[in-house]
Amino acid sequence: KDSGELLGNCSEMITATCQYAYDVMKSRRGNERSLLKILSAADGCADDTLQEAQARYVPTSVMMAHAFATTGGLWQDGRTQVRVYGGDVRNGVIPWWQPQHFPWVLPSFMEHRFVALDNTQDFGPQLFGSSQCEAGQLFDVVLLRQGLCFCDDPSKTSTTWPLEVSLSCTSCLHCCGDRQQTQEAASLRTASICGTYRLEPFLHEHRPAYRLGRCVLKWCPDRLEWAVLDDADGGAWAYARGDLGHPTLSRGPWTVWDGLNHI
Repeated sequence: KDSGELLGNCSEMITATCQYAYDVMKSRRGNERSLLKILSAADGCADDTLQEAQARYVPTSVMMAHAFATTGGLWQDGRTQVRVYGGDVRNGVIPWWQPQHFPWVLPSFMEHRFVALDNTQDFGPQLFGSSQCEAGQLFDVVLLRQGLCFCDDPSKTSTTWPLEVSLSCTSCLHCCGDRQQTQEAASLRTASICGTYRLEPFLHEHRPAYRLGRCVLKWCPDRLEWAVLDDADGGAWAYARGDLGHPTLSRGPWTVWDGLNHI
């Protein structure tokens, strides 16, 4: 099968997951050469010849490897290596220095391995005691089919952030170039929230804030959201839920003021 067939109707979800893992890693490490290491636990059976139902499904790590390989993401910048491990209790134990052979060819920046892993037991002895991984190796992301898990999201403690954040809107009727205006309280307010927001010199609630004119994009911990607030009257023009280190990591959906309600 080609990558499109392997990913199937999960293509958008898997690609978004890869993008999110990459974005968080880069927010921590900046532009230095990086190795992104992902462990997919409860991955799915590597041996599709087994006579059981799960053997018919493509392992999550295989889909991630193909998404990284075929999507034109920033990880294909020549400075990033991606290593994906697929862990499942039905996989065989193979030392990390022994090659594994697959029926597909991956690009040079991409590595993929299967490991034997029982989710009900301690991961360390299984991965390192049998030399399935190099001693002391740490993973940037541990992914389970039930969700993405960062034990400690590094974006929240990072000291490097994007210098600019671009905000665009395709449906808001009140985005009007660089013009900002206010009317009487009984009238609809309109303002431009679209454009390039630049990093403020000081943190807000221990996280970066960005400004475009009187609009400020900042973290609101009481509501666990990133919001575009009007610096003049405090009104919220747009917001997105999500406890993330900076707003570019937000995957939305964004709620926008339409003149009467937040939609």
